[in-house]
Amino acid sequence: MSNESKENSNLHKGHRNRIRKRYQNTGIESFEEHEVLEMLLFYVIPQKNTNPLAHKLLDKFMSLKGVFNASIPDLMTVDGVGIATATFLNFIGELFNSYSCQEYTGSTLKNTEERCAYFLNKLQNEMKKEVLLVVCLDNAMRVHRCSKLKTGEFETVHFEIQALTNVILQSGCKNIILAHNHPAGEAVPSYEDIKNTKYIKSVLEKLGINLVDHIIVANKQACSMTELNFL
Repeated sequence: MSNESKENSNLHKGHRNRIRKRYQNTGIESFEEHEVLEMLLFYVIPQKNTNPLAHKLLDKFMSLKGVFNASIPDLMTVDGVGIATATFLNFIGELFNSYSCQEYTGSTLKNTEERCAYFLNKLQNEMKKEVLLVVCLDNAMRVHRCSKLKTGEFETVHFEIQALTNVILQSGCKNIILAHNHPAGEAVPSYEDIKNTKYIKSVLEKLGINLVDHIIVANKQACSMTELNFL
């Protein structure tokens, strides 16, 4: 290695140590978005300056949320992002979503207003992909578990009913609420939404499980299929 390369390597190593020390002293509040992403990338790209890549990702996806909500194939369209980095960033996004669900454990979803607010918070940032969630509730209508069932188009991609029933049976709950978003549409159930939801309801009834509601989220709004008398 040339002297110049060694100097650059030492400078780069020192930069990482300074970033880590800054976090230890001041916390994340002092960080710009690109610095947060730069530090995260330290742990998946050990021998390279991650600052330029952090900027590229933010330029492409507009924000940290955009980066963390991006799919693995979309992340890999950014020059310098391989499968390991894309998987890591996608995992961070899924981890945030899972933690957010746990954070609301114990919340009550007894009425339409509470349900719409809950799922609007969960799904309003899903701009590019359709996400189907299931919430399992205890007898007092408190959130026991929130799970992502699938990503795709609810009306065109047939998810396995078995996957849904497995989640419910593992929870031990008898009441559930479904929710999904329309990334480019309105907060109104489509014909396929109504048909598929009624089918799911009939299957679950045979298992003694009550489908309480199905919430549709779009354009910072949410609607209840139960309130619209579709259930």
